[in-house]
Amino acid sequence: MNEASLPLGSPAAADVVTPAASPARPRAVMAAAIGNGLEIYDFTVYSFFAATIGRLFFPTSSPLASLLLSFATFGAGFVMRPLGAVLIGTWPTGADARRRSR
Repeated sequence: MNEASLPLGSPAAADVVTPAASPARPRAVMAAAIGNGLEIYDFTVYSFFAATIGRLFFPTSSPLASLLLSFATFGAGFVMRPLGAVLIGTWPTGADARRRSR
């Protein structure tokens, strides 16, 4: 019988131990939320100024080509963020490596 099938008022439900939240968890959640907010802000500002960035940093004879090059740069950043998270997320930190070596 798992804890989801126990009635809330039963004595067996009182014996179920739930893990306590770590004191560092709210801080980590807040740091992740701030980081994601800054990332969204960065991509939003870049997309608003894509035409200007294309004209200044990718000067070509065609304004459409400049804009497409600017959006290609934006797309590369958009694709690399999750790819980097997958690659770097699997990288063990010093604490993980010490824990695994025991």
